[in-house]
Amino acid sequence: MRYKLLYLVAFVALVAVPAFAVTGRCVKLNPNTVCAPIWDDYNQSDSRVDCDGTVVQLIGMCAQNTGTADVSVRTYLTTSTTLANNYRCWCMMAEPMISKWVLRAVYDDVEDCKRSCNIGCKNAFKYDNEVDRTFRNTIMSNFI
Repeated sequence: MRYKLLYLVAFVALVAVPAFAVTGRCVKLNPNTVCAPIWDDYNQSDSRVDCDGTVVQLIGMCAQNTGTADVSVRTYLTTSTTLANNYRCWCMMAEPMISKWVLRAVYDDVEDCKRSCNIGCKNAFKYDNEVDRTFRNTIMSNFI
C-alpha cells in the first residue's frame, strides 16, 4: 500500500509540475500601431520591430507561391529548384506569436527578392498607410 501511494504521488508530481511551470502572457497587437525597427540588415532573412514595447520577430522568404500582395495567406511555402522562379516575398511573424505566411511583394527577379524581402516585411510594420495596415491586419488575423 505504501508503494502504491508513493507511485501515485510521483505520478501526480510528474503530470502536475509541467502544467504549473507553463506561463503565458497576453500580448496586444494592433494593426494600426506603427512600430520602430530594432536593426536594419538587407542580407538577413529575419527582422525585428518594437511595437509599443512588444518585440515582433518577422521572417521573410522568397518563394514561388502566387497570390495577391498583402492579403494572400499560406500555411506552407514552396521554393522552386529553378531559383529564378522564387521572386515573391512572403512574410511571417515568429514572435510573440506564430502567423501563417502573408505575401508582401512580387519582385522583378530573385536577386531583388533576396535583397529586399527582409526590409519589405519590416517596412510593413513601420509605415502608416492603408497598404501596410492591410498587411498587418492580415498577418495578425492568421496566427497558427
